[in-house]
Amino acid sequence: MRALIRIIVATSILAASLINIQPATATPSWVAGISWTNLHVKSEAGVFERYKREFDTNSVLQTQSETQHNQAWVRTDRDSVTVTYTGTAANANRMVRFSLDGDQTFTYTTPNTVVTPADLGTLPANLDVVTDSSGNAEVTMTLTEPNPANRADDVLRAGISDGTNNVGNMVMLFEPAGYFPVIKLVGTGSGPEATCNTLHPFECNNSDLDEKTWTWSVFKKDWLPEYSQVYVKSYVAGSNFNLLYKVTDIWGTPIASKAITLNLDAGCRVCKWGNFAGTKNTNASGYVGFSIPNKNTVAQVRANSFVNADTKTKEHGFVAFALLPTSNELQESFDEFWPQLVTDVTIKPEATKITTLNRGGLTADGDGNVIVGSGANTQVNPALVVDESDSAMTDTNIINLNISYLKNSIPIALYAPDIKVTATNGGVSGLILPATPAPTYSTVAKQKNSYAFGYTYPQQIALTCTRPGTTVFTIATGANKQSYEMECVLPDHAASQVLAVANGQVAIPGVASNVQFKVADRYGNGISGVTVDVVTAGNGAITGSTSFVTNVAGLVSVPVAASASGDQTITATATDALATFTSATTVSVVRWGAPNVTAAGAKSAAKLTVLNAKGLSVSVTEGKTKVATFKPSKANQVQSLKLKKGVHKLTVKIGSTSWNITVTVS
Repeated sequence: MRALIRIIVATSILAASLINIQPATATPSWVAGISWTNLHVKSEAGVFERYKREFDTNSVLQTQSETQHNQAWVRTDRDSVTVTYTGTAANANRMVRFSLDGDQTFTYTTPNTVVTPADLGTLPANLDVVTDSSGNAEVTMTLTEPNPANRADDVLRAGISDGTNNVGNMVMLFEPAGYFPVIKLVGTGSGPEATCNTLHPFECNNSDLDEKTWTWSVFKKDWLPEYSQVYVKSYVAGSNFNLLYKVTDIWGTPIASKAITLNLDAGCRVCKWGNFAGTKNTNASGYVGFSIPNKNTVAQVRANSFVNADTKTKEHGFVAFALLPTSNELQESFDEFWPQLVTDVTIKPEATKITTLNRGGLTADGDGNVIVGSGANTQVNPALVVDESDSAMTDTNIINLNISYLKNSIPIALYAPDIKVTATNGGVSGLILPATPAPTYSTVAKQKNSYAFGYTYPQQIALTCTRPGTTVFTIATGANKQSYEMECVLPDHAASQVLAVANGQVAIPGVASNVQFKVADRYGNGISGVTVDVVTAGNGAITGSTSFVTNVAGLVSVPVAASASGDQTITATATDALATFTSATTVSVVRWGAPNVTAAGAKSAAKLTVLNAKGLSVSVTEGKTKVATFKPSKANQVQSLKLKKGVHKLTVKIGSTSWNITVTVS
């Protein structure tokens, strides 16, 4: 029956193709120099051509090899795949032959001029066409099966020929979405995530792991599976190993809800591990993370010795092993992780060099300095101006971190040792990579106050201040810490918002109180000298002036009073004609007479301050344990509760209102 269908299909194709056959006085000459370099499938959604890493001794990819790209996978939601002859201008307007075959019935189409149509009644079938003006030709093979569910494991094949020499077959296998899981190790989850598919299919770079695929494997060993990479990282004994994987199918589509198992190295007799979830499902974006607690001690690692299987030399002072993920599918690819336990990651201070490359958007000289102005106005490295637009680099320095001696105190070689960057005074930082170039950090939203990453090569780091004064950045590798200081100032008229310092504060009727407002820039820095006008509504009154000027901290205090219970709403409006406000007006509510409870820890006790609950029953519990019950005798009462040393989570109830309070007792 299938053969009969093929004859019918072939007849219809032949009839259609005869219309496109161009009469010619002479048959075109054949293409020259045909090889596997010319035979490919067109890159389209749901089509992936094998990319095997075959290189010669000069590291040149062997595209002419019969095994380098001899297969393609086609997703079953497609019914077609296009086979191409990729030539050069030297083979323009010449004849090339496609040899078409398959285990299932198919049709074909081609945009090229047909010299001899293919007879699909007899397979394999030869199709002779003329290349275009660029020397290229193609044929699209289409399965006749209409139901995608029935296309799984269908196979089409195609080769090319110059009339004498044959190349092929290219095998095209149809499989459903999710086929051939590719498990990529993209980072630790805290440092930068790798960028993938930049140089080669499924090759990922620029994470905070040390990638050794090419130096250790591809050019030296032939055992590494296709699309796999090798990573290494040094960890201090007793550390947590945090690993982030991204799982896609062979077409690069993330696979959700896929169970991935991370296997510990059974051959590592020295390794000791805590409990962790060894099998987890990927999330909707195909990511899955593992956190593996190591339980080895520094002493155990220091005492470990062994003979290196590759170099045959005796090693000591570290533990090497492998962590390998799997989807447990027959067809899969996964990255290999070869971490090492070490005694420490402390690097000699003199091996760490920090160089300033750029200050506030200006390129620094060889000594890391920027000189602005001239004559009497010349300044060297003037204080940077905080960027209130959060869109420029005027408050950012770019430094280069270079570690010339990547060994610890033993000394043992270190791989991707953790670098931690922290800052005082609101400073933030970000790692400059191809995926995150310097302009990325024109906004502080892309930076962090505390940032950790694995050092893999000389790294450029953006350092940004958000507050005036001195900001100190600390760059630490183990016990080795380097400091880097930046001086910054606020621009004139930096005010952008007015804030209620304690909206919803509780006050006691008959007792005068104050309401504070703060005029600040976008980063919360107080701005002095700004006029703030206030008005009141509801219960209570303002007992003094209604116009104020902010102090050096950007604050104004508004005196208020009330004789009865009820809410008082105070509206504050800040004015500076030369400032750009995003929020020039705000409100603060004073809750006169409302019950309230706060707590502070003390030695062997917690001290509760209870407001506006005179004569009311106050109960205190911790979990299901009753701690105390009392009735305040005044509107502002401090009640001491005896408690054991430690953190206590208390529930305080007055009437129908409850407060959940955490207090630390010394």
